Amino acid sequence: TSVNIVGTHNILENCRTWNLPILFMSTCMVYGLNSYQSIATDGINEEFPTLPISPYGASKLAGEQLALSYFYSYGLSVKIARPFNTYGPRQSTRAVIPTIITQIAKGETQLNLGNLSPTRDFNFVEDTSKAFIEIYKSKETKGLAVNAASNFEISIEKLTSIILETIILIKQMSFITAFKTALGMSFISMVSMELAMNLTDILLTGGAFLTWWAIPIMLFAGFITPLPYNYWRLK
Repeated sequence: TSVNIVGTHNILENCRTWNLPILFMSTCMVYGLNSYQSIATDGINEEFPTLPISPYGASKLAGEQLALSYFYSYGLSVKIARPFNTYGPRQSTRAVIPTIITQIAKGETQLNLGNLSPTRDFNFVEDTSKAFIEIYKSKETKGLAVNAASNFEISIEKLTSIILETIILIKQMSFITAFKTALGMSFISMVSMELAMNLTDILLTGGAFLTWWAIPIMLFAGFITPLPYNYWRLK
């Protein structure tokens, strides 16, 4: 918190003294509670209201406001980047992707990942870096906060499935082929399961009523539907 607020103030003062432009590194965590709305919308854009729920997110938002005050008061060239979940080589196991890979590599029979339902927008570190450069170079981003994101959500559950399938398949093929196969299997499985379950519900009940006796049949239909495709891909 001290670094994000006091440290930011010190840097801004030096930039003002020497008339240097600044790219302030914020975070998607400034959206906080409002980020959960993205599940029912087209995702989070810069117009979303900020409502951080952690001291880190709150201190970053305070840093944003400090930076913008220098933009408005002194005409300092200030640009703000809000990166979403970044992953890449040598990342700490505090992040979810290294945590999943580490536990699988250790041969854990039960992964300790907490709630699997939340979705994340993951971005490779090189892409995040390119976004920072483009935001810094642009003449249109002065005094603005810009998201650095892919605009694609994936649940922790689906992410874990893709990683697990990739690690299993990598023993038989190259990493790129294994990853593409796992990604394709997971995506096709997800879509076909949803379609099969919804169609079964409609055929049995005449609409999307989700009655208790139809649920086991829906789950069975959703389970068997992607099996032929997955078998073909593995063959």
